[in-house]
Amino acid sequence: MSPVIVSDRKYYPVFKNYCQPPCYNDEHYIPTLINILSPEMTSNRSVTWVDWSKFGPHPGKFAQQQITVEFLINNIRFGSNCTYNNENTISICFLFARKFVSNTLKPLLQIAPVKILIRVYILVVLLFMFYHLFFHFIYNVISFYKKINSNEIFLVHSRRLWFLWFLLLLFRGVQLTWYQS
Repeated sequence: MSPVIVSDRKYYPVFKNYCQPPCYNDEHYIPTLINILSPEMTSNRSVTWVDWSKFGPHPGKFAQQQITVEFLINNIRFGSNCTYNNENTISICFLFARKFVSNTLKPLLQIAPVKILIRVYILVVLLFMFYHLFFHFIYNVISFYKKINSNEIFLVHSRRLWFLWFLLLLFRGVQLTWYQS
């Protein structure tokens, strides 16, 4: 799919000229392009559970007091009907959830078993590596062909990469603390 994204000359100019908040190039361009050109390649659903009950451009945030096993199971794991192409699939829809404020880390880590934390850590490292490589590849190819400013598309991604790196270091520190005790 990367060659298709890079060779796009029709939709990128539209996004560049008209995508203003609440439209964000870094979040909407690639999914929109894939859905237009190859809709059969998308699942048309999210793997991330988000609370959009609050009005506005950002999802609701969860505080430390809300983090319980019941909350995670009732709302995220089994709280919605999981469909794919309008057909029921499995009862567990979501692999991830957002937005949790920073003070929710401790209760989330206390709920999670150590084996899961190790798997999550490995998954986060792999996702971080893929995310980093993919967007740098796309940036290099697009900037080569379209001669765009490096800050134009990927400024937000560089901030996210630093934040992910910080989370990885924090998570690693928590793991080491558990193993030492």
